[in-house]
Amino acid sequence: MSLPGFSVRRPVATLMAMSVVLLLGVVSLTQLPMDLLPQLDYPVLVISTPFPGSGPQEVANLVTIPIERVVSVLPGVRRVASESSEGWSRIVLEFAWGTDMRESRDAVKDRLARLRFAGGVGAPTLARHDPLAQAILTLSITGPDDPAELRARAEEEVLRLVEGIDGVGAVTLSGGRGREVLVAVDQSQLRRYGLTLAQVNAVISASNLSQPADAVRDETGRLLQVRMIGRLTSVEDLADLVLTYVPVPPAPGQEAGRVVLMPVRLEDVAEVTEALTPVTSIVRTDGRPSVTLSVFKDGDANTVQVSRRIQAVLAGQDGGLSVVTITSQAQFIEGALGAVRNNLLTGGLLALAILLVVLRSLANTAIIGVSIPFSVIATLALMYFADLNLNVMTLGGLALGVGMLVDNSIVVIENIHRFRQLGRAPDTAAVEGSREVAGAIAASTLTTVAVFLPVVYVAGFTGQLFRELALTVACSLLASLAVALTVVPLLASRWAKGGLAVVAGPGRFRAAYRRLLGGVLHRPGLTLVIAVLFAAGAFSILPRLGREFLPAVDEATINLTLTMPDGTPVTHTAGYLSGLEELFVGLPEVRVFTSNAGGVRGRIVARLHRLQAGHRTPENLMAELLPRAQARAGPGTVTVSSRGTVFGQGLGDSRTLQLTLSAPGQAALEATLGAVMAAVDGVDGVHDVTSTLDRRRPELHVLVDQREALRHGLTPATVSSAVQSALAGSTPTQLTLATGRQLPVRVRLRPEDRETVDSLSRLQLRAPGGPVELGQLATLATEGGPRSVTRVNSRSTVTIAAAFTGKTLGDASREVREAVARLDLPDTYRVEAEGAARMMDEGFQELGLALGLAVALVYMVLAAQFESLLHPLIVMAAVPLAATGALVALLLAERPLGVTGMIGLIMLAGIVVNNAIVLVDYANQLRRRGMGARDAVLEAATLRLRPILMTAATTVLALLPLIGGRGEAGELQQPLALVVTGGLTTSTVLTLVVVPALYLLACGRPARREPASGRSWTQPGADGQ
Repeated sequence: MSLPGFSVRRPVATLMAMSVVLLLGVVSLTQLPMDLLPQLDYPVLVISTPFPGSGPQEVANLVTIPIERVVSVLPGVRRVASESSEGWSRIVLEFAWGTDMRESRDAVKDRLARLRFAGGVGAPTLARHDPLAQAILTLSITGPDDPAELRARAEEEVLRLVEGIDGVGAVTLSGGRGREVLVAVDQSQLRRYGLTLAQVNAVISASNLSQPADAVRDETGRLLQVRMIGRLTSVEDLADLVLTYVPVPPAPGQEAGRVVLMPVRLEDVAEVTEALTPVTSIVRTDGRPSVTLSVFKDGDANTVQVSRRIQAVLAGQDGGLSVVTITSQAQFIEGALGAVRNNLLTGGLLALAILLVVLRSLANTAIIGVSIPFSVIATLALMYFADLNLNVMTLGGLALGVGMLVDNSIVVIENIHRFRQLGRAPDTAAVEGSREVAGAIAASTLTTVAVFLPVVYVAGFTGQLFRELALTVACSLLASLAVALTVVPLLASRWAKGGLAVVAGPGRFRAAYRRLLGGVLHRPGLTLVIAVLFAAGAFSILPRLGREFLPAVDEATINLTLTMPDGTPVTHTAGYLSGLEELFVGLPEVRVFTSNAGGVRGRIVARLHRLQAGHRTPENLMAELLPRAQARAGPGTVTVSSRGTVFGQGLGDSRTLQLTLSAPGQAALEATLGAVMAAVDGVDGVHDVTSTLDRRRPELHVLVDQREALRHGLTPATVSSAVQSALAGSTPTQLTLATGRQLPVRVRLRPEDRETVDSLSRLQLRAPGGPVELGQLATLATEGGPRSVTRVNSRSTVTIAAAFTGKTLGDASREVREAVARLDLPDTYRVEAEGAARMMDEGFQELGLALGLAVALVYMVLAAQFESLLHPLIVMAAVPLAATGALVALLLAERPLGVTGMIGLIMLAGIVVNNAIVLVDYANQLRRRGMGARDAVLEAATLRLRPILMTAATTVLALLPLIGGRGEAGELQQPLALVVTGGLTTSTVLTLVVVPALYLLACGRPARREPASGRSWTQPGADGQ
């Protein structure tokens, strides 16, 4: 018994099956996790190694290069990129997608364990890298103007609460200032008493301890744990700490020659005070001092639920602190959910409206209307069992699929209606009408599903990003097929008995189409020539479209970055940044703005209201702000962008071009960089060209004489450690006050002993033979040095970044590389795309292969369905016709072709053949009944005209809301919707003309033999023409 027959003859069983699906779907909806993007498994490991006090080149030679040598030969490693900066080495290992990262992590750990580094190098740490692992919630906290009090209260009243919430993985706090006990050492007093900074640190550390020391028994035999206690509980205790004893002359009246020892206390050589920690960054919100709280979730936690718990907890607090949400992924997700829900509703209503107009039957429209929500709910159940979650991509897949959900149901209900017109009873018409088109709609569904198989297996970032979209659409189409063959026949058989008949008739439009097609079939060759010329003309616009990676997503954000000259104190940077903040005060478009000054860089992030009437667009606002900001920046430079924190950073910034220039060595790289940057800057539309070697900072190089150091019992490493401790300070212990408050103790030279070259050269070092000054062991010289040394695959590399206007990322990348190629650099130099440009190139390469595989799979499915090698080629003539409409749609919308558009082209390969399948399948059925090829294709096209137009119209209308690109991250689906809409529109119109003409040309000649089954390995005969 067929599915339609079972559903009609067993209505109760079918109803129970529907109820089970509905129940599973509703439960699945409550259990599906919600996140911003699919879980992307990046095959990337990061090795971080500290080397305090060392410059970039020293870090590269002693740490980075040795690590690179042992890890670059591991299986699966595609790329090794490293950055050596002051005191740190960072190496990024990129593995091939699909690599078992647990095994790779263990292999890297094993190689690192075998390495032996120079003295002073810290232990390497290994971590997985996920560029999308960003804070799900960023909060700004304002309150007291005192930065220490603000930070302390934020830690106590907010941070500790948030840390304990279920699903919160980590919480970080930035801004404000903490408190510490500062020991400012007077170097002249150290010299007086023969002490060194290292000795001071050692005594402090050894005098404040609490540690076990085995156990003893008391007189009763009870075992007592012994703990050594040496505790300092106040700043006064610390200041009174005895460092050493020195002999002093005997006082008058005392015995001559008697040795008198005097204690030297910490307060004798240093000023001990409770102070604020040094200023490293200054954070403000809307011009007021603030701290920023960033919340990261556990790996499997639900972003929306965690954010709601946090907001609920904070809403109940009223401690005088003001907490404002700066960024919230949950709000973005909920906005995307709302947009998709609206798109689903709008698209579904538009589709039902066109069905009601065409069918002129409330009953049949209602039957198809029931299939939409039922298919969506069934899809949610399939998504749950496929281990998918609700995110921008899966929701986009649902929105894209809503128009296609009714395609199968339309074909079935239209054919049932035709059988009713022939006089069949409702039950018989439902079963026979559904059964007749079951093969055709199954084949059309399988072809559409088949095109997504290559996307599922596409490796790389693009494949992982769009895999869940492909699976969601595939699930929705399979659900719609099941609904069309069960629910629709059942409802049609029951509701038709109620007397709601279909008002139908061929109509003037169908008659006009039949006359047009009759004329076309008289000259099928001419029709094909015109179609080929049209396709060729459309494909010629491809170079004019340009290429992009992903569309720029409007995150309602403006970023202003201030860069000051090297050496600018953070307080000066904050002062200029404060003047720039005034530009944002009172702007109606700005919801809230925060600023963060650190070192020579400052940044203002303004969160905007969604665009309203009378508001300026972000682009217009940036154009107005830039010249005014530059006028206030003093010696600094200002850049303004609208890049957000989620899509702009995590998915690559498509508005910035990045290239890497690599050379055999650092010297060769620096010698060539100027010419390359000039070539890049000379490209029309490219501006603001910078490189990672642009900013060379002045450095004081301490060149240790190894022989002299060894003669005093020292090594370069111990000298480096002493200099680091003197300048930056060290924290030998923490002081636990009587109140229970803990303060770090930081020991460093007082400012006058460390702020000049001369004072540094007189730094006293501890040596076995007695104190020795740094100037006796080393030469101090001022030179310029790079801020960092970067390498890619063991080659010295510099990254060049540039902004561009008036062109796409693909055009900018191509023109820049062509300009650099004209320099005719030696073969040992390489220029390669980086960032979004590299991901774009890789994505197009992967999706181009997927498109080819999709077309091949469609052919195989059709060949199996028709049992013919020829008929699939006729059906697939719709594919190039669809591509022409897709390209024209992008051109008219002024959109470049990106990876989302490529996904749309892959989808088209499976969608547009559906109409041709229905037409060719019925034409074959008519020929098996004895009709000639011309009459068969003419009759099939005429009878299938209405379902073909209805399925195309419903899909196009359902996609119209997505074309507007509205809602959170709606820009991601817009190119895909444009491609599918344009392609389906042109393919539908041309399919109704070109496919019949091609069918007649291919099948109009008499065949050698007509099998009894009606299916032929050769071309079917043309009898009766």
